[in-house]
Amino acid sequence: MTGNLLIVAAMFLCLSVWAQPSAGPEFDAAWVKPNPSTNELSVLIPANAKLLAKHVSLMRLISFAYDIPYARISGPSWLDADAFDIQAKGKFGSKDADVRLMTRALLAERFGLQCHRETKEARVYFLVPGGGGFKLVPADEPTPHRPNFPPSPHSTMGGDGTMEDLASHLSRYAGAPVIDRTEVAGEFHYYLWWGRNPETDPDIFQAVKEQLGLKLQAGKDNVEFLVVDHASRTPTEN
Repeated sequence: MTGNLLIVAAMFLCLSVWAQPSAGPEFDAAWVKPNPSTNELSVLIPANAKLLAKHVSLMRLISFAYDIPYARISGPSWLDADAFDIQAKGKFGSKDADVRLMTRALLAERFGLQCHRETKEARVYFLVPGGGGFKLVPADEPTPHRPNFPPSPHSTMGGDGTMEDLASHLSRYAGAPVIDRTEVAGEFHYYLWWGRNPETDPDIFQAVKEQLGLKLQAGKDNVEFLVVDHASRTPTEN
């Protein structure tokens, strides 16, 4: 009996410690409000020890706070459905990287967010050479002109970075984690667009092949996920 009591006590102790947000920088003041609108643009601006969010899902906030793509976050479907407005301010002079840590503390305090990291085998896409020639321009050369878009609705992504950065960015849209297997070193400009009309627009897989000279190849691999154990759909009052 004594052994069982010790095990139970240890379990409660672990839960108590896990529920506490890790020590680190926090916002001095924060205002959080649900935004039920269905047609607003989503805006997230972290800078100068401040966080401004307009119609942003909890999924996007978690992705920013933990610097991890959506495809590697495991949790309830409403995380990407409910939206919120946030205005938060930290100490002047705080590093921009600290805003991520401040956001973690904010999510723990106002949404009761609890999560853990877990590695498991999962469906992935490997980013590999496409066979038609590499089409990205090195980052130290002029930025290529963007293409003329068709009138149909479309999505875009772009930036400067390594192939690993590109794979991480693609993970947000491909529906599964993307892992770099190109073996291409250096930094490049990357810009990509895809649309919703299958008759006139490429999908994201066609776009990667045609516009970047790369390919998303389906496979399986061990991937680290951020697993959401608990989050409240209603933030605590301001």
